Amino acid sequence: MRSMARILVFVLITFLFSSFTPSIAATSEQETLSSLDAKGIRIKWQSYTIPFENWGTVRFVTGIDTNDRHQLCIYLTDIHDKVLYTFPLAEEIRWRTCDEIKAVAFTDVDKDGLTDVIVIGIYNTGVNITVNRFHAATVYFQKEREFINDPELDEQINRAHKNKTIDMVLEFLEGRFQ
Repeated sequence: MRSMARILVFVLITFLFSSFTPSIAATSEQETLSSLDAKGIRIKWQSYTIPFENWGTVRFVTGIDTNDRHQLCIYLTDIHDKVLYTFPLAEEIRWRTCDEIKAVAFTDVDKDGLTDVIVIGIYNTGVNITVNRFHAATVYFQKEREFINDPELDEQINRAHKNKTIDMVLEFLEGRFQ
């Protein structure tokens, strides 16, 4: 029992010191698309220069994190490819493997005067030999200097299978926001 306690203390101390970063290292340079690429994030498919009310004109960029189960990554960058904002990973797709981004749209979904983002991806289950591919839509609402999604709304869109085209998503959302 005593040796087990020693092992647990050793593991805990090793973990704590291995994750400790001196304060000097905390002032690292801002992420760029090149530094993300070096980390295994493949920028591909959908990239647009777009004016957002709370960000000005920025570049909207999607990618796939090849180190983390091929998860979708979305960024806003400046003209020098410096990452200004990283979109949160929506609950609806958090545990899904992203094969491709099928469509992106920029529209004021909730009628608050701010441009929101709709993203449709093709994902897979990656289970067993058979891989099931399916569409999933996520709506990101612009709120001040961030974008948030509504997990319940995303689930409703996807359960209704209104997620294959932007028009289908917009039709599903019609009348929900006044």
